[in-house]
Amino acid sequence: MSAQPSVLVLDDYPDAAEAVAAWLCLAGWNAICTTTVEDALSRLRLQRPSAVIMEPYLRAGSALPVAMAARKADVCPLLIALTWSARTGDHTAYEPTLFDFNFPKPVSMQRLAAALESIQRPSGRIC
Repeated sequence: MSAQPSVLVLDDYPDAAEAVAAWLCLAGWNAICTTTVEDALSRLRLQRPSAVIMEPYLRAGSALPVAMAARKADVCPLLIALTWSARTGDHTAYEPTLFDFNFPKPVSMQRLAAALESIQRPSGRIC
């Protein structure tokens, strides 16, 4: 893992992913942006980000395999669900088994920053 903390952003709407990634870069994070589950899984394995911010419900299907793969890693990233389509029970269905935080869009950058500050740097979190 690099000295600069990194965040993987997964959203199938490129504008949404790029907006979050741009804010993260301005806040001092190394943002890795992707729009597909396959690319996110590859980047998760190869780049070992400190956090993953993702839309769990993609137009092409579920992105939950990314969260499940992260939870199986030796050092797992902080997992944040960021979704337009929050469903009844999501906040209890996801936490704590998959996501550390579950935020509806739009989320304030202060709230997102507070969640990211819970990361223990630089060693990551042990699941």
